[in-house]
Amino acid sequence: MREWDKRLPEQGDYGRRFDPNADIEPQKWWPDKGKDDSCKIPPAVTYDDLNSKQKETLNFHTVAALLAQRGYDCFRLNDDWQGADFIAGHIDGHVRRVQLKARLAIAEKYRGKQVDLAFPVKRSAWYLVPHDTLVEFVFRHASTWLESEAWVKEGTYQSASPSAALVEALAPFALESAEGHRP
Repeated sequence: MREWDKRLPEQGDYGRRFDPNADIEPQKWWPDKGKDDSCKIPPAVTYDDLNSKQKETLNFHTVAALLAQRGYDCFRLNDDWQGADFIAGHIDGHVRRVQLKARLAIAEKYRGKQVDLAFPVKRSAWYLVPHDTLVEFVFRHASTWLESEAWVKEGTYQSASPSAALVEALAPFALESAEGHRP
């Protein structure tokens, strides 16, 4: 046994140190193309097949990718901090606290906290809107929400399919993929 083998615990080929003088076959780190499917990229996941935590993770990365095209770096938080699920820091120094939602939602607990809401409309376009601005838009374009039992008693309201008028008013806040963006 060579001296360098004696210093290592038995870990198999992956744990051994590189010995340029050894006459051994190099370890195959990756299977040959075509012989093994383990190196192929798996197909896209189906949103409805994911559990709630997986959906939240997918949603975070989707929004983070859209914000990265606008100069933001996103940091996911382990638990809500001052109403935020993640922090988005812009290259100009501006920082946003973002609450991630699976649908358009408003809540009394976010009022006055400078929290932005990120949410999809009909699972297509994502929006990033300051919460208090969103409440103003709801007041103007979907005022019945503020008269609902959910808003009056619980201080929350959400909708997976908001009115066309509300969606049109939110257009400036849409997070569309930046044109001409290339890695």
